Amino acid sequence: AAKGFHSGHIPFWNPYVFAGMPFTADLQNGFFYIGHQLVYLLSGGNLSVHLLQVFLVVHYFIAMVGAWKLSKTLGASNWGGILSGLTYGLSGFLVVRMIHHAALIHLAWFPLIVALFYKGVTERNYYYSFLCSIVLGITLLSGHPQMTLYIVFFLGALAMFILINDFRNPEKKKTIVSAIINMIIPVVLGVGIYAIQFLPAQELAPISRRAEMTYQQAL
Repeated sequence: AAKGFHSGHIPFWNPYVFAGMPFTADLQNGFFYIGHQLVYLLSGGNLSVHLLQVFLVVHYFIAMVGAWKLSKTLGASNWGGILSGLTYGLSGFLVVRMIHHAALIHLAWFPLIVALFYKGVTERNYYYSFLCSIVLGITLLSGHPQMTLYIVFFLGALAMFILINDFRNPEKKKTIVSAIINMIIPVVLGVGIYAIQFLPAQELAPISRRAEMTYQQAL
């Protein structure tokens, strides 16, 4: 990925595994994630372990800032937000993901996504919804399909929770259509950004070995 980016082309094919196989179409490579591309740029085409370590550590700070922002959005004090950020960023769940960086990236951006989504819906503010869609789309490009599903499902559950509360509030109920639009924008535009990675992966999936493997064969 780093060599392809540095030489100015997208590495669609990986000649180094088996007799060659698709590279960019594999979701787990996350070639289009902006953080990966920044690392490729800084690497000069020769990606080092040290640069990757710095890249991962930066995402722990992103996780802390996102958790702080989410806590503040939900009404926590400054010290409460700081405690939330430290607790989330240094939690065991994130620390053990150091060796599984695609999952770590999703978890790092997750609190900020929730904070922007919540503000967009509760405040009926399209600015936050569009901002959420950008952050969500960039996060999905980092390459972990399971975490992608978990994040989208969580946003769906949060949307239902907010809608139920708003239906009970006469003032909020008047602007319920705006709330629904603000719920839809992040997911639709976020998935639209993700399409550059998702569509090639959809073409690869039916012809992969996994598509033919049964549960009994896996055992």
